[in-house]
Amino acid sequence: MVEVIDKTTLNIPPPEYRVYLNDLPTNDFNAVFKILPDFYKQLNMARCQKNESSVFIAGYPGTFYGRLFPDKCLHFIYSSYSLHWLSRIPPGLYDKDGRSINKGRFYISESSSLQVFKAYFDQFQEDFSLFLQSRSKELLPRGRMVLILLGRRDQSHVDRGNSFLWELLSRSFATLVSKGEVKQEKVDEYDSHFYAPSRNEIEGEVKKEGSFEIDRFEMFELEHYAGPYMILLFYEFKVMEALLFVGSKKASDLVKHITLKSLEETYISTTPESLGIADLGCSCGQNTLSTVREMVEVIDKTTLNIPPPEYRVYLNDLPTNDFNAVFKILPDFYKQLNMARCQKNESSVFIAGYPGTFYGRLFPDKCLHFIYSSYSLHWLSRIPPGLYDKDGRSINKGRFYISESSSLQVFKAYFDQFQEDFSLFLQSRSKELLPRGRMVLILLGRRDQSHVDRGNSFLWELLSRSFATLVSKGEVKQEKVDEYDSHFYAPSRNEIEDEVKKEGSFEIDRFEMFELEHYAGPYMSHGTAVAKSIRAIQESMISQHFGEEILDKLFEDYGSLIDEEMAIEDIKPINEYYIT
Repeated sequence: MVEVIDKTTLNIPPPEYRVYLNDLPTNDFNAVFKILPDFYKQLNMARCQKNESSVFIAGYPGTFYGRLFPDKCLHFIYSSYSLHWLSRIPPGLYDKDGRSINKGRFYISESSSLQVFKAYFDQFQEDFSLFLQSRSKELLPRGRMVLILLGRRDQSHVDRGNSFLWELLSRSFATLVSKGEVKQEKVDEYDSHFYAPSRNEIEGEVKKEGSFEIDRFEMFELEHYAGPYMILLFYEFKVMEALLFVGSKKASDLVKHITLKSLEETYISTTPESLGIADLGCSCGQNTLSTVREMVEVIDKTTLNIPPPEYRVYLNDLPTNDFNAVFKILPDFYKQLNMARCQKNESSVFIAGYPGTFYGRLFPDKCLHFIYSSYSLHWLSRIPPGLYDKDGRSINKGRFYISESSSLQVFKAYFDQFQEDFSLFLQSRSKELLPRGRMVLILLGRRDQSHVDRGNSFLWELLSRSFATLVSKGEVKQEKVDEYDSHFYAPSRNEIEDEVKKEGSFEIDRFEMFELEHYAGPYMSHGTAVAKSIRAIQESMISQHFGEEILDKLFEDYGSLIDEEMAIEDIKPINEYYIT
């Protein structure tokens, strides 16, 4: 698709591409997101783009039998081999006692009653009408849809090309029943949610719904598959936190009201019909959607006398983040949110996953009003290359981060990487944020200009000591420890202010610094809680470098060390919070 459009724009700059990938929340979005970095790299090479991409791919989980995308945001919709799957097993397939009237057949067969066909057809009508209604609100004027699905040759209720596969599946189950491996009652209760419509049925529903006209309708037979499939072209649209510290939630609570107030002020100053919000470093815990809920609630309260805006919420994290975990709980989240907002049917909150590093472009130009990032920006894009000498050996052996015994060169390596990353972060967000838009950033920092801050460095020192224990037991080689470094950096206030001023796109409206409280939960010690949080961030890197077999022992010892040290010395990391 990108290639064909690029070819039509040889004499003008190609457009920005916003590509929205949709499937059910149970789909494995992680598998797609993990290969995106290589895809972008290869695509940019093919398009002769060395740096910034103009292709932005997001995941929108949900059923297409309902709203998926914001109003009037799409030019082209494509669906291949999906629309023959209904939203549910037709309820008309069951009698008043809940027993199937199509026992053991799974689909419409020659021996099925007319009532069975009617049940499937009724469900198709309900679903396809809702599909068309939903897309009509999302497609721009003169936008188009191309739909490819399995269908029937004619008006006959039974099409051998489709039904024979279900008949064979039924026979396969019968074999299992005969062997005593499956109970006949279970087979009798099973029905499919598949329906292959005829051309007349589709044309009838399109005409009845009224939002689209069919420009082209083709029917083909698939090789090695006896049933036809249909291509429809519609046109002329007429209706137009794994956190570094578990205790950080308490620090977040201290600034939550300021964050929400900033969002409220942003909305009041811009009053958009569609409000764009991005959460950078969203992770995959419950806090991800809790933050979204709070943001929606605060804006809804400011719009008591007018309709609330449409909410476009973009969740960002690295492609290796478990987006599946978030997407699977979205249906319940939407349901609860709609109940709380007294919306019975259509939601005006659209949540998408945008995988990628925030040290670079993530979103289309000028699409966001508010950007929020909590406990992410102290992680650098990479281990600073300046930590290694010309032979590739670490100049900070066995220390993992900046410690009191680290050289000035080590600090400079981390600081240089921070400057490079943070400048790129600001440049990227400046292109994505709308005028009068705001950012709220929460991260770990240093109290002053001193290179070593005890509040941050001591945790890395204790991790180093935990590794030393494994070395003494012969479970890890010292050379491997000497080669390992972190990609963490806690900047000072001056360093942040200088970079913001130097980059020039933003001004800081408010800057606050807080000490993080210790975790005081009932189920685990503070040390164990911190160890779990550090493990969530560092596990993949440690596993890759040392092997995953050491993880349990390492972090068990690490948690104990933290508790021991905290009993002797009360150390609290610094939390920095600022609004641009």
